[in-house]
Amino acid sequence: MDELRQILVFYKILKDKAEFISNYFELISTIAKKSTEILTQAIQIPRDSSWNDMNLISLIEGGEKQRDTYEQSLLMHNNISNDLKDLMYQINEEISIIEINLSEVIKQNEQQLKELDEAKKAHLHSWMKNKDPWLTDIRLKMAIKNMYTYEKNNTSIISNMISIYNDKFLNTQDLYLQIITKFCKSQKILFNNLYDVSHVKINTFTEKDKFFDAVSDTKKEIIEAKVINAYEGIITNLSNELIKKNINIYKNIEPIKFGICKLKKGITGDWILLFISVTRSRFIHFFDFQNIPKLIQKHSSIIKKLKMSNNKSFIGLFDAKRKFLNQNDEKNIMLLAKDVCDNIDKLINKIYISINLQDKSIKIDKDRNIITVDEKSQNGISSIFGINMLKIKMFSLGSCYDIYFAMQEKIETQTFECEQELTKQLPCSTGKGRVIKIEEENPWTN
Repeated sequence: MDELRQILVFYKILKDKAEFISNYFELISTIAKKSTEILTQAIQIPRDSSWNDMNLISLIEGGEKQRDTYEQSLLMHNNISNDLKDLMYQINEEISIIEINLSEVIKQNEQQLKELDEAKKAHLHSWMKNKDPWLTDIRLKMAIKNMYTYEKNNTSIISNMISIYNDKFLNTQDLYLQIITKFCKSQKILFNNLYDVSHVKINTFTEKDKFFDAVSDTKKEIIEAKVINAYEGIITNLSNELIKKNINIYKNIEPIKFGICKLKKGITGDWILLFISVTRSRFIHFFDFQNIPKLIQKHSSIIKKLKMSNNKSFIGLFDAKRKFLNQNDEKNIMLLAKDVCDNIDKLINKIYISINLQDKSIKIDKDRNIITVDEKSQNGISSIFGINMLKIKMFSLGSCYDIYFAMQEKIETQTFECEQELTKQLPCSTGKGRVIKIEEENPWTN
């Protein structure tokens, strides 16, 4: 009987859960119902059809799709609520049957105990009043027998009920879980559909506004072509004027090498993280690239790591040999440098320093990946304190050699006078050049 009572407790807990879910569904359904009503009102706001505004049409279509989505959601909620009502009815029915059977068994047990108690008292009374105990003895035996007979029957009934309602409870619990799962799936479908319909494509200019020369993709291409043609024409004219003055304008002026480095001016200066570019005209330019938010956000991890490395003004030999960058980091540095180079037009006014490499002494310390740029002939205070000296710290030996040998490259003598037409310039393309006699052998050539 205790087991049947436990099953009854489980049913009542499940009933409480179902009532909670029913109240929850009712409120959630209210959201869908109210949203449907409000969206219907919104899309019916009067508007002038002569506007022919595609953006407004897109918004209205999006509102209609949202309304339809909420209507479908409301139907799903109603179906689920009906399933839940059926489940609650089933739970109440099964609880009622169990309680009736338990009540009947308890009532029979109480009746048999009462009859047994009366038989015991009657038998005792017969001995006390000098009556024949034989008759009361028979009644006592009958009461005892009836009690155990009913107990056996009730035990059989209870065992059968336990078997039946244990299985029924498990099935009912499965129905409850199915309803919860169906509701969760319906919510997922709702959110996915709302996500899809919320992405309304907005045109910068409407069809009517295009009268005012809105820039379409085709017009952008036309503008780009005009820019290129105008540039080529201007450069050709400038070249002709300079040639008349015996000044050659060189075609290959784009950077031959670029990268990310740390720069220190003088002996006591701090190391600053910069972008370095070496051009064919034998100039080196350093840019502060940390003013481009999107670029900083995209490469925040490697930039943070580079900033943390050797911020002190003195970098010792053992510091340099302590490797803090892995191959993946070096790859990320190259990607950062490429992105900076692609955005060089945004940094043109952020030049940190530019150096003409003519008459400069250039040395490399390959143990520390440091390139030193200094005046070939210095005297006085400048010579003692290294005022004009620049130290360029690269983050790998390969990039250090690339920049070092790019600094040694001669200007090509090919000019526009020798060309039939101007070749299109690439802002950060790499190229090969002749290396003049230098102090260090180039490790990248055979």
